[in-house]
Amino acid sequence: MELIIRRAQVSDAEKLLDYGRNIAEESPYLIITPEEMKVEDVASEEKWIKSFEASGNVLLVAEIEGEIVGSLNCNRLRRSRVRHIGTMGIAVRKSYWNQKVGTKLIEALFEWAKENEMEEIQLTVIKHNDRAKHVYQKLGFKVIGERPRAMKYEDGTYADEILMSYYLV
Repeated sequence: MELIIRRAQVSDAEKLLDYGRNIAEESPYLIITPEEMKVEDVASEEKWIKSFEASGNVLLVAEIEGEIVGSLNCNRLRRSRVRHIGTMGIAVRKSYWNQKVGTKLIEALFEWAKENEMEEIQLTVIKHNDRAKHVYQKLGFKVIGERPRAMKYEDGTYADEILMSYYLV
């Protein structure tokens, strides 16, 4: 079972859409709900993938035997004074948790970020997502802030969010 980390391509749109619908069902830590994913279509997914090709941002996928099992996107901030910063989001299929998929995606991002003269990667993580926080801290991310009540669930409860940062230089 070989794990391949690569840039997403437009031809991945259908697989990425299926993957997105699955992770939306599996994880309470994502901002997108299963209901919101149901209205997405292949054309909108293709447009989303193309937005990474043109903008200097990156969308990586983790693939095992042709199946997308993880993804990571990083968006560089636009203004000249903050262009050294990228914000990332990551998700991994639940059946592949604890198999280093997230770690490998982030390590690939670090390589890409250095090649693209990025100096800092920021992310947010739900405060009670201990598994993800452990991975980020192990890779060198540091907590730099907290946002109370950042996510509101359908049942009316809230989750706090932690802001973490990794400095490449």
